[in-house]
Amino acid sequence: MATVFLEYGAHIDGNGLIEKQDSPLVAAASLHADQVATLYIDNGASVNHPGCHGGTALHWAAWCGRPAVVRRLIQAGAEINKRCIDFKANPLFWAVHGLKSTDNANVPDYAECVHLLLQAGADQTIPNGEGKTVADLLTEDDVELKRQFH
Repeated sequence: MATVFLEYGAHIDGNGLIEKQDSPLVAAASLHADQVATLYIDNGASVNHPGCHGGTALHWAAWCGRPAVVRRLIQAGAEINKRCIDFKANPLFWAVHGLKSTDNANVPDYAECVHLLLQAGADQTIPNGEGKTVADLLTEDDVELKRQFH
């Protein structure tokens, strides 16, 4: 359906980019709509727009544990260490916080998101607005995840 909308003139970024309001790409990334997000990226959507909470599509894809979208956003030039507006956290922090906030059913997907972000240069030392870093979110049970960090 998204393809049809674009073919018939829908604007890839909606009716204009407004800070802290989701663009179609941010919405797709946050709703686990991986194919739609990829379609929007491939058609030139603004990848660094700050939507809800000031999080970009990369923040939301990381929060939701969507490695295919994280990978594609990185390839499209998404800002790896951009801090969101409300929480002052980068996408890596969102990925780990998302993992710690779920039922752990998607641990491999979150781990892949973390790996992709670190490989692309995500800075694990950037604190959020409360001064916490990714390391502060990890516990002794996070053995596999901790191996990815220096």
